[in-house]
Amino acid sequence: MKCYQMVFLTVFLSSSCFATGDSLYKSSCASCHGVKGETKAMGKAQPIQGMKSARVVKALNEYGSGIRQSMLPVTKAIKSRFITTHSEKEIQEVADYISKL
Repeated sequence: MKCYQMVFLTVFLSSSCFATGDSLYKSSCASCHGVKGETKAMGKAQPIQGMKSARVVKALNEYGSGIRQSMLPVTKAIKSRFITTHSEKEIQEVADYISKL
């Protein structure tokens, strides 16, 4: 019985350590894009509020691969770092969250 309890506890704690789309957005995106995606990041980009999920994923992947360039090097650096430090699942969760803003 204790073995099952230990497995359950391990699985529960492991799953609770993964960030969700809303928490990732709030910690990584909201400072530039606004709490609801309503802000023009760096005063240049269009607001991302309600942007379709597939479009967000595509844009992030294009920044990560270098296909999409920015006039501001800091923008590319921020998005490239986001892509390289988060899984595809996390990126999709952020994109889904943005699409519902």
